[in-house]
Amino acid sequence: MIWKDLSYKQVSQIDPHTLVLIPIGTIEAHGGHLPLTTDTLIPQELCLRISKKIKSIIAPEINFGICDSMLKFPGTINVSYQTLFSLLCDYLDSIIGYGFKNVYFINGHGGNESLLTDIVKIYSSKINIKSKDWYDFDFVRQLKTNDKSYQGDHADRLETEMILCSLPKLVDLKQSVDDYFTWPDPDPDEYSGVMRHAVYGYPSLATTKSATNNFLKITALLVKDINNFYDQNEPKQ
Repeated sequence: MIWKDLSYKQVSQIDPHTLVLIPIGTIEAHGGHLPLTTDTLIPQELCLRISKKIKSIIAPEINFGICDSMLKFPGTINVSYQTLFSLLCDYLDSIIGYGFKNVYFINGHGGNESLLTDIVKIYSSKINIKSKDWYDFDFVRQLKTNDKSYQGDHADRLETEMILCSLPKLVDLKQSVDDYFTWPDPDPDEYSGVMRHAVYGYPSLATTKSATNNFLKITALLVKDINNFYDQNEPKQ
């Protein structure tokens, strides 16, 4: 079920214990080969796959995130911590108001991580809630460790393959530029000085075969994590 496609009467008839999946990302430059909405499109597509395996409703995607470090790349849209925090609180209060008790964010943007941790802490007394970054699995870390072509974490090979698998028409590999380097420490406030093409990795090495395998694996890991999420939480009344 897709929330925004339903009528208010249809929403009112949904079991309140049904899992609410919330895809969240941002609008941010991802090289010349990927769309600005990459960080949102990947969670959206994962939610669609998950909804075929777990009874759930996919809530409207949240396209905006914290990405002030990428503003020098045209097209990037940044919102502040406080703006996004207020938006998510209003968003969740609406969902809770309709009686829903189980919420699972799938996040596609690193800049949102700490804020989502704060949101989960605040709302965990009211509902069963969790946020999971789709890239936060041992499988992904091992992939990047064992295969150097997967190193990097922005418009890199894996992120490119996730879009290539689900929305191939939005990928233009001819425009991809590989750019991998030793990331500066401490982390710079503004990335354009070190990330020349809004890329950190090897997107040109993306393949359709690997894309399919990796997307299926990450989907399966998320399904497992959601099932564990249910098992570890007492039903909210």
